[in-house]
Amino acid sequence: MIRTIEHQLPPKNALNIFLIVLLAISIVYNSGSALMTVNVTIGLELLFTSYIILLVKYSKFSLRIKFNLFNLSFFLLMVMVINSFLFNFDLTYIASNIRYVLIISFAFIFVKSIEFELFVKYYIKTMKFIVVISLIPYYIINYLNINFLQSLPIIENVNGVQYYNGILFYYFTYSHLRNIGVFWEPSIFSSLIVMAMVYEICFKKEKTSYINIMIFTVGIITSQSTGGIFLIPLVLFLYLFKNANTLKSLILQIGLLLTSLFAFFNSNQLILLLAEIFPRAYLQLDTAQDNVSVVDRLQSPLANFELFLGKPFFGLGLGNVDTAYSFLNITQTSTSTYYLATFGTLGIIYTFLIVYGVMKQKYRSLNERFIITIIILIIVNKEPHFWFVGTYIILFYFIKPE
Repeated sequence: MIRTIEHQLPPKNALNIFLIVLLAISIVYNSGSALMTVNVTIGLELLFTSYIILLVKYSKFSLRIKFNLFNLSFFLLMVMVINSFLFNFDLTYIASNIRYVLIISFAFIFVKSIEFELFVKYYIKTMKFIVVISLIPYYIINYLNINFLQSLPIIENVNGVQYYNGILFYYFTYSHLRNIGVFWEPSIFSSLIVMAMVYEICFKKEKTSYINIMIFTVGIITSQSTGGIFLIPLVLFLYLFKNANTLKSLILQIGLLLTSLFAFFNSNQLILLLAEIFPRAYLQLDTAQDNVSVVDRLQSPLANFELFLGKPFFGLGLGNVDTAYSFLNITQTSTSTYYLATFGTLGIIYTFLIVYGVMKQKYRSLNERFIITIIILIIVNKEPHFWFVGTYIILFYFIKPE
């Protein structure tokens, strides 16, 4: 077992700056980046290299194993994938199982090695950098009407989607109206920005930066992700009532929560209504290209649950579940139910760890914990986060002993 040396990174020098940059690139690349869908091998090589460096630099081996939910969760996730692989034994998909083990192992050792406060600091900095960089070409293209994208190289992912490659920013070749940052779709970009806002409001050591909140809000709006836009009220509510724990504030929060959920599941209709009322403001809203429709949000978890009912004990297994799902012709959006379909009953562990991990943060008010739980559950079930190392890092930090 691994025992962590709990300390922050040493004073900045060339080696430590290189390590910070390497870790940031490894995590971003393997958390829904456009390049992740183009060449997964490079991402895994980055992840493996970072994993070895963390093991060598920050940890040492010990036979002592502390029995806590943090260590137990890692063990259960490993047992879950091993059992499912053995029960559905198919060497065709062994690479997918190894990839999953590497992602979970990296997230686990990263959280053991790096203090949460330091992670929050650099997560916010990284997302701020990505958003600011992405807004520059977005402004030039959409407001100065200087479209230079045709001069950029084009890359194509495994699904046949093509992107203009700006290295630090990407655009669909079929549309320049949506800001996707370095990620493969706008909804993922908006989700990671929302988590940066949650960290900025509730978990950053320093006072909340209004400039950062403004930058992140603009990033979400320019992504034109309906899911991301309708998460903004929840984030705002989190800020307004983060220190409140009264019955009155709870009633207000429940009211806003129900309103936000209604808006989320009726987002396409609301966007069309706003377009009629404010045609100039919504003239360029590219909702037709939103690849996560309301129908998919409802059908995906139902489809996954049907697959789960077919093999409820050990699931279909990695690889097999994707093959079975592909025949349904539905966009995969629900990570929680994907876990059930893939690993069977043990797949509930994923959602349980999210809920329990957030709710155990006793230094945050009950209202804050409730809202953060809802935000994260919406995020992981409005697009697939199964292969996102950044999401597992967030999960492990919440269940890590204080």
